[in-house]
Amino acid sequence: MENKGIHLAFLTETFLSPAIPESICNSINFSCLRSDRSSSHPKTRGGGCALLYRSFVKLVKIDLDEKNYITHFCDILVVDHTESNVRFILVYRPPDTSNIQTHNLVDQLNTLMVCPKKSYVLLGDFNLPGIQWAHHSRIDNTGLTDMTESHNMVQLVKSATRISQRGTENILDLIFSSNPKACFNIKVGEPLLMSDHNSVLFSTNLTKEASSRRKVKQLMNYRKCDVDALNSYLASFNWAKQFSFFATLDSKLSHFLNIFNESIDMFTPLMKINSRSAVLSRQYTYKLLKRRNKTLNPTKLKSKVKLRLKNIRKRIRKSENEIIGSANPRRLFGFVKRRLTSSSSITKLLVNGSLITKPSDIADQFIKTFAESFTIPSSPHPALPHPKPKNIFVDVSPLSVFLAISKLQPKIGYSTDRINFYIIKKCANSISVPLSLIFTESLSARRFPDCWKTATVIPLHKKGSILDPSNFRPISLTHPLARLFERLILKPIKSELAAQLSKKQYGFLSNRSCPLALIDATSQYHLTLSKPKAYMDVILIDFRKAFDSVPHDLLLFKLMNFGLDSALCEWFKSFLSNRESKIKIDDYVSENSFNNVSGVLQGTVTGPFLFLVYINDLIQSLPSDVYSIAFADDLKIYSENTASLQKTLNVISDWCDKWKLQLAENKTVVLHLGVCNPHTDYFIGNAKLASANIARDLGLLVDCGLKFDAHIAKIVNNAKFNCRRILNSFRSNNIKFYFKLFNSFIRPTLEYACELFHPSNSLSTTQLESPLRFFSRKVFHRCNISFQPTSSNAHLSPYERR
Repeated sequence: MENKGIHLAFLTETFLSPAIPESICNSINFSCLRSDRSSSHPKTRGGGCALLYRSFVKLVKIDLDEKNYITHFCDILVVDHTESNVRFILVYRPPDTSNIQTHNLVDQLNTLMVCPKKSYVLLGDFNLPGIQWAHHSRIDNTGLTDMTESHNMVQLVKSATRISQRGTENILDLIFSSNPKACFNIKVGEPLLMSDHNSVLFSTNLTKEASSRRKVKQLMNYRKCDVDALNSYLASFNWAKQFSFFATLDSKLSHFLNIFNESIDMFTPLMKINSRSAVLSRQYTYKLLKRRNKTLNPTKLKSKVKLRLKNIRKRIRKSENEIIGSANPRRLFGFVKRRLTSSSSITKLLVNGSLITKPSDIADQFIKTFAESFTIPSSPHPALPHPKPKNIFVDVSPLSVFLAISKLQPKIGYSTDRINFYIIKKCANSISVPLSLIFTESLSARRFPDCWKTATVIPLHKKGSILDPSNFRPISLTHPLARLFERLILKPIKSELAAQLSKKQYGFLSNRSCPLALIDATSQYHLTLSKPKAYMDVILIDFRKAFDSVPHDLLLFKLMNFGLDSALCEWFKSFLSNRESKIKIDDYVSENSFNNVSGVLQGTVTGPFLFLVYINDLIQSLPSDVYSIAFADDLKIYSENTASLQKTLNVISDWCDKWKLQLAENKTVVLHLGVCNPHTDYFIGNAKLASANIARDLGLLVDCGLKFDAHIAKIVNNAKFNCRRILNSFRSNNIKFYFKLFNSFIRPTLEYACELFHPSNSLSTTQLESPLRFFSRKVFHRCNISFQPTSSNAHLSPYERR
């Protein structure tokens, strides 16, 4: 093979058995994939298929279910080429195979060739001498010809591959192909070694076809997908039979995903994108017209620029009014979001004084930064008791899957393939059964599919310099179907175990929120400070990379202690283990990745609840005379007893040492409330905590006097800034449209946690009303309507009433 330049060698009747190690079959230049004769075959010796291939050829073996082997006793080796859409199916059919067994073989082969966008090469020793393969009018009672013709496959071997002792020439070794590029230049050559069959040489082109897959997912117009045809096509599959031919959970899921993706590709048209955009820059328009009209004098050129800009504004206003008047609210929301959302693209980072701008280098730097947040695995801590586990039933029946899909928001978000929530919801009827089968096997096998363990991470800026990679948070985007599966898992777990969570936890739980947490704490502040000469200290505790630092083994230990049964604990162990993440910078996805050796992924459905379980015993172990409120990883403790506060800090510090979380002492802040406050110093270890007059608590600026003046000033400035953004982003003269934008994008900023800072004087009321008056004056002027100080009230009620 070395001398002849062979890259792929398909071998049948190898006589290999599981007792022969693979190391004997591999060499420096060739690797081997095998499908040996099963021990269930009546004959212990003989049979078997193998493929020898050079290391640079990227091949993946598809595992088949062993229980189907006894229906035909034929050896099948299925291999996918990862860089193209070609699947090779190598078959050895023994000569004594019966007609019934042959029909069963054909049924399984038919199942392996269901993706219409994939190219197939079916080859091997079929031992069918009674069929005249060289003649078009051949008689075939096995069903093989009908099956291959239904897939548009052509038998390419035209010369005899074996000459019997009587001199009869037979074509026993066959090659069927559905793509001329996948298999061509067929030649029958000399036998290899001691074989009594001639070898069949062929050429193949395994380069990826540009038209085989659409590289830019954003170009697919999912809203125009032929949903009826897509559902009809998916419903035509017998999914139980399809999955019965595959041995492992991952191979079954891969088979389903291939069919689903290819069917979406079949019935979804491309989206037409208009790349031209109107330019309103007077300087740019002046230069453009001057270059095109070199003979015009400056006066005429200026008037022409003015007319051109007027026409552009008119055209923009017309298109805006058309979208505003549309009956489709989703179209309007998408239009507004595109206009108002600023670009969050990361174009450069500053690392060790050097500026890096290449996307691959930026991604590698984020990989390095995020990987530093992980905690090294440690042995489980034996301090907690093991209660009797609760029997939690996870309903993944087709009806349950259908109901879960029906509650999804039909969003077209990012995905590594063509599957998104919009398509999933439209195909709920046709995919509920296969998803139910896959989810059921995952739970029974206590394994999470490996292909869903790779996440795409988008760095999200928190605060600070955008050039510093440590100021970004990793947000993981997992597969939409994986998130659907997590929803089904989490629903019964929350139903059974959520009652065990501390009442002081306000994050990620129903009927609890940030405003409720703030109201609870502030009410206690006022109640304590209402006493004569009373004071209170509030400590806002910050954990360092809390979500990324949770050790998996300790988390599983706590889940077991929380009452989760062993089956679900094993499933979560598989869910958390061997995960990897790739960085996405705009349209670039990194080739390198990092392993998530610890932490709960930010962006997954179960991640927040897992963190609540992990931190729950800390909240319950705090002293009773110290108030505490937790919202995810934001923990706040407050009390008038300074000694108990310091003791609580020690408890928290010891807990973090035991359970491998770290406190950020430099970000933990103390607020001293009350006129008579002695301003006690607090310590975490040897580090003294900083005191502040104003601190941010769950998005609210809290000052020591509980006046909230700084918060009001900040939200008013933010509201006015957003008012200017809206006015600069749109040219419409529709007054209702502008006040709809005010209600949607500006009013929530002004009214977040407004129960706490309800203005007690006219000055604060006037200050909070100023964004509405400013916005109304500009909008009325743009729409050519006279403005009166009370005109805005016709469109929005005053702040006191709201």
